[in-house]
Amino acid sequence: APSRRGAKSFEAVAQAIAEPTAGHRELAALSYCTATAGPALRVRGFGSGCFAEPAHLYLESFVPSDASKWRLNLFILHGQSGYVGRYYRHFPRLLEQGVGIFAFDYRGHGRSSGGQRGLLPSVALLAEDASHVLAAFAPRLRDRPTFVIGVSNGAMVALQLMIDKGEEPWADLAVPIKGFLLLAPFLQPYQAVTTPKALWRPLWAVARCFPKLTVPAKDDHLKTLPLSRCPENFIFDDPLVYTGPMSLLTGLTSLYFGQEAIRRAHEITAPFFILCAEVDYLAKLEANVELHERAASADKTIKVYEGAYHALLIEPEECVDEVWADALAWMGERCGPAG
Repeated sequence: APSRRGAKSFEAVAQAIAEPTAGHRELAALSYCTATAGPALRVRGFGSGCFAEPAHLYLESFVPSDASKWRLNLFILHGQSGYVGRYYRHFPRLLEQGVGIFAFDYRGHGRSSGGQRGLLPSVALLAEDASHVLAAFAPRLRDRPTFVIGVSNGAMVALQLMIDKGEEPWADLAVPIKGFLLLAPFLQPYQAVTTPKALWRPLWAVARCFPKLTVPAKDDHLKTLPLSRCPENFIFDDPLVYTGPMSLLTGLTSLYFGQEAIRRAHEITAPFFILCAEVDYLAKLEANVELHERAASADKTIKVYEGAYHALLIEPEECVDEVWADALAWMGERCGPAG
């Protein structure tokens, strides 16, 4: 049977969902911030088997209480196994800069229901969920420029939105998107994984039939890989973070989509900014550079942060400050005179 090492019990997850986190309570209490949160959106399942279960997605938004200082919106797509709460510590600086924050926990992640915990069943499915969430937020987003930021595997969801919606995908969503920020995108693993083409189809069949089948690993990769120069900032006892073994389906989905994104980069015409770590032991830096070079967008930017590790938002403060300063400047330049 697949190992359950590190997996959280459903009882622990349910209790965490029912009780607002300390980070959320602190943010909601800030004088310059108004907050809304709750499992407010039910979305359908997809196909059959492990994909068929409908999900209740947990949505959150934080906006400056002074509407005159509210300049733009940022829609967050979090990384694999995480949830929105992992980024609470960054929200005050964004709110102070007039950024409204909108986000949700993926199905099977954080405080959202639906499917196996921590599973990445399909990038297209998560992108469809993101489209529904944008539509739900639309009345509050339409009056200000909106940007999307995808973190690590969340960048794959952002890329799916960029590629999969026709000639002008970012304008075809319920809310027109001004641009996309891709933060340490996971397109190819740092350590090459060679899978013969003849094995892809049977592996996919096995993974879809047995979604709980996990990839053998000697250690917990989240705890052993050097993802940050500040590993003490990682919180591994958070019941809303999945720290169990990676499923075969999650691994195959990540590998396949990364290859597809690079292959279809010529279809990307939306404005985007890739922010990369120079010393990334999880995602291959060269793959991000290749995506940037191949993309057809007339407005594309890439920056590599010297000495930084994969988790750019959990790096030393000077690095985090630089990342957010660059992101805010890039968005501000595309907001027009009103931004």
